[in-house]
Amino acid sequence: MTGTNPVEEWFARNPRRSSPEVDYGQRWTSTREPGAEWRIAWNTGTGEVYAARRDNADLHVLGIARTFAEVESALQGWASHANQPGGLDWAIERTRDLTGDGELSLHLSRLRADLTELASHPEPLYRHGLSLEL
Repeated sequence: MTGTNPVEEWFARNPRRSSPEVDYGQRWTSTREPGAEWRIAWNTGTGEVYAARRDNADLHVLGIARTFAEVESALQGWASHANQPGGLDWAIERTRDLTGDGELSLHLSRLRADLTELASHPEPLYRHGLSLEL
């Protein structure tokens, strides 16, 4: 999937991600990267609550919410934080319980992407004593 941006690649990896979304704002910022703006949305097909940079340079899954009520509860009061400095940090903390660990789904998503890329490598892994099942 070279030649596309990370957000497009993420959407393309799962057809359920083309489902309707609930938008939670377009101008979230983090104290770790104050110059970047993010948007937060809940994907109704996958349940993923994610933050995507507005320039499409990066995307992080913050958690999984099975229902609209679950995501609404986690992000209760979001509108008063969305345009504030560090608002994204607030959202990350609030959504952490949706997966038990807000960073876990991000790491798993990146691991799966890395393994998928490795599996498509032209030189078979078994030559190096490795095997891979996805």
